[in-house]
Amino acid sequence: MTTPNTDYSLSRATPADIPHLAAISARAFAHDANTQMKAQGQRPGAFEEGMAAGLRMWIDLPPSRCVVLKAVDRRDGQIVGWICWGICGVEVMLPPPDEGHTKNPGESAVRQSEEPKTKSNSPGHEVEATPQRDEQQAPDLEPEGAARIKEYEKMTSDHLAAFQKKIMSEGRRCLYIIAMAVDPAAQGLGVGSRMVQWGTGHGVLCWVHASEAARRLLEGQDFAEVERLTVDLDEWAVGRRPVSTGVEGKGKEGEEGEDEEGWGSIRFGIWFGRLEAYERGCSMSLLAGL
Repeated sequence: MTTPNTDYSLSRATPADIPHLAAISARAFAHDANTQMKAQGQRPGAFEEGMAAGLRMWIDLPPSRCVVLKAVDRRDGQIVGWICWGICGVEVMLPPPDEGHTKNPGESAVRQSEEPKTKSNSPGHEVEATPQRDEQQAPDLEPEGAARIKEYEKMTSDHLAAFQKKIMSEGRRCLYIIAMAVDPAAQGLGVGSRMVQWGTGHGVLCWVHASEAARRLLEGQDFAEVERLTVDLDEWAVGRRPVSTGVEGKGKEGEEGEDEEGWGSIRFGIWFGRLEAYERGCSMSLLAGL
């Protein structure tokens, strides 16, 4: 199991952190194929706004249902990542909210990331939150192809919902990752491992619905993939995939354009944490019922 870096502390996120956390997500998923696909059916900036709306909802929920944790660099007080853990029938020891140690926006609380060299390692199912908008503004016109992209979103969401219905039976005790992001400038430094191990340390079933980008992180934390959905993105695309620095080695530095080779396929998996409790039979009985 990958050892987390103790240079980063975990504390509960507050409403004041929401803009910083949403901005980290936008940077972390900027070159993610699934996010780029959905962006074809959205106006510019909708992903970050939707993430902010989701974070606002999760932070407002009682801690018996979910908790949003932020990872802060102890050396400079900057937020470098966050995770939202869903809680089902488990009593957890929650860290206190960090009201005074994280820098405010004027002090550059969020690290200004360098151009990422790889796509995000951040797992988590897709956010279904609706972006908040001033009612005085005129309604947004949907981009061409938005209906097709909504069908794609429904398919991936239905995959998660079907599994969730099977596993989240009455009385089931578990923790599950709702969403997660690590700033590209801090990826590979153990931030994700630290945030994941907060959940796996509780000795109950931990699971996540994640894309292939999360595989290295999850395998490093002894998660096992138990179910998979493979999607040919070219069958759903309404335009060509954009190419920029950091997209799987394609494109030259600073280059923006379109990928002539197409979108390719993407895999979504259901991952279980391997814990001692499951090795004694719990996980096998659970998997037998799926």
